[in-house]
Amino acid sequence: MNGNIKLGPNWLRVENRTLFGEGPSSTKRRFARRVFALQEVESLTIDPASGSALIRYRAEDEDAETFGERLADAVGGTCIGLDDSALPAWPTDERTELRRWSGLISCLQVIQKGPREIELRHPGFAGQGQRLARRIKEKLECEDGVERASVSIKGHVRLRLAAGADPEDLVKRAEQSLPAARGQHPLPAYRRVEFGAANLNMGLCAAGQFMFPAMIPLASGVLLATRLGTFREAGKQLALGRLGGPSFQTVVVACSVATGAPLAPALGEWP
Repeated sequence: MNGNIKLGPNWLRVENRTLFGEGPSSTKRRFARRVFALQEVESLTIDPASGSALIRYRAEDEDAETFGERLADAVGGTCIGLDDSALPAWPTDERTELRRWSGLISCLQVIQKGPREIELRHPGFAGQGQRLARRIKEKLECEDGVERASVSIKGHVRLRLAAGADPEDLVKRAEQSLPAARGQHPLPAYRRVEFGAANLNMGLCAAGQFMFPAMIPLASGVLLATRLGTFREAGKQLALGRLGGPSFQTVVVACSVATGAPLAPALGEWP
């Protein structure tokens, strides 16, 4: 493997922008699969911004030399890696730390607090991200294997497990709620716009304006009814001392209705 390699006590850092920089996820996942095939590896941090990967491991002194050879093979890509299903999904264009816990490889840091108590930590839980922690807590507290779930002041999710519960399965369920593709930008899903009210207003106002003047009061009433949401927004803005689109639309509708000419605002909303 081309790149700069630095070695320290129980850690190894590899710098290679082609492999770890921003770009396709397949190369990063392939590297993670090879590295975590070694049971001594405890964590892998991939930082696309610096184009680097930091491997932390635990190896006994008598096995250090043998492990060093196997780690070199893994970094060089000459060993067999884990199946891709063994890895979680993660936003590969963002700094991510994968950790081994029990028989699981996770984006979450799992802290064993007691025989049946675990704590889930993640950088995304801090600050404004506590909403994510609360969402995971609400999801897990509905699971049969969870007796109690809470979120600490620091945003850590604490779980009290039921007897016989599978903690690895619960961690996987928590991981499903993580934003695994924050670096991607999918096309937004647009809601269908309904024009029924606009067509009704246009028809009534046009008929009253040009054909049956007696229909103008009816057209004005329907126009006012369909604009109630706009009037409420205008009221909220005025209460805050602000003026915006709803306020100006309210003035236009009021003046048009007062002068017996509701066609103008009806035209403004007609497609």
